[in-house]
Amino acid sequence: MVGDVLKVDELHQRFTSALGFPDFYGKNWDAFWYPIVVLVEMPHVLRLEGWQELVQHLPCEAALMKECLERMQRDFPEHAATVEYA
Repeated sequence: MVGDVLKVDELHQRFTSALGFPDFYGKNWDAFWYPIVVLVEMPHVLRLEGWQELVQHLPCEAALMKECLERMQRDFPEHAATVEYA
C-alpha cells in the first residue's frame, strides 16, 4: 500500500482513497488526526504494506504518520485500528 510512494501528497491521497477521508481533508499530518479519530470508521487492522520502503523514501513523513497512529491507539483504543507495519 505505501512502499511505492515517493511523494507526501501521494501518501495522503492513498489514505484519502483507502479510508474514505472527506474532500475537505487538508492532506497534512495535523489534518490526518481528525479523520482517523472522528470522521471515518477505522478498519480493525490497518496493514501498511511496504513500510520499510516508505521509511527509506520519506523518513520524516513515515515518522510523523507513525506518531499519529500510535497516538490514536493510545488515546482512543476503542476506535483505533491495529496497525501492522509490513
